[in-house]
Amino acid sequence: MEFTLLGAAAVGVAGLWVGLWWEAKRGNAAAECAGDLWDMAIAAIVAGLVIGRVWALVAEGGNPLTRPQDLIILRAGVATGPAAAAALATAAWLGRPHGIRLVADALAPSALLGLAGWHAGCLVREACLGTVSDLPWAMAQAGSSVTRHPVALYTAGMLAVAAIVVALWKQRGPWPAAGVIGGLGLATAAGIRLVTEPLRASLGSGPTAWYVAGLVAGGAMMAWSAVRRHRLALHGDPP
Repeated sequence: MEFTLLGAAAVGVAGLWVGLWWEAKRGNAAAECAGDLWDMAIAAIVAGLVIGRVWALVAEGGNPLTRPQDLIILRAGVATGPAAAAALATAAWLGRPHGIRLVADALAPSALLGLAGWHAGCLVREACLGTVSDLPWAMAQAGSSVTRHPVALYTAGMLAVAAIVVALWKQRGPWPAAGVIGGLGLATAAGIRLVTEPLRASLGSGPTAWYVAGLVAGGAMMAWSAVRRHRLALHGDPP
């Protein structure tokens, strides 16, 4: 029995905490306090992991009702699309009192850093490798001579860079229309996964459609927020 899935989740939560801590020191004021953002983010993570894990387990023929321990002790993964949808829906629901778009803006950089930590957690799960490669930095699984792309580490690195870029842009101010940063974060995360997906070893069809949907949804959120601000400004209202 293994608990490596929980180890990877812990690395992701650590990345989220670092992002919130770093931004809080620089005035990340979109909700009442960083504590509210932390609580919302943790609830969203738990919801995403539970839904994504149950989805993956059922898809593999397991039964979480008769063997609930399989949710945490097996090495099988988390269904990416359902997990992301559940996490986003939870964050949106809990963020209603503060304004969903403002909460999305506040959480975007930290969420990207948390996702970077989740993918870096592949080192805990020994699940970093993808398609075969002979590049100098390619890695081999223990007991194998075949070297492969460390695709999960590629993803982690790109997400971490994206988190820093989005956070720095947000701090430069003045902020763009509320919701633009949140939409950018969603589109960036989906776009990075879409770019790296061909390098992943897969026995079936990957969750490409989910990544495309995330990219479209993020772009639509950015466009809608910008258009809304423009219309409000035309009517003399504050953006």
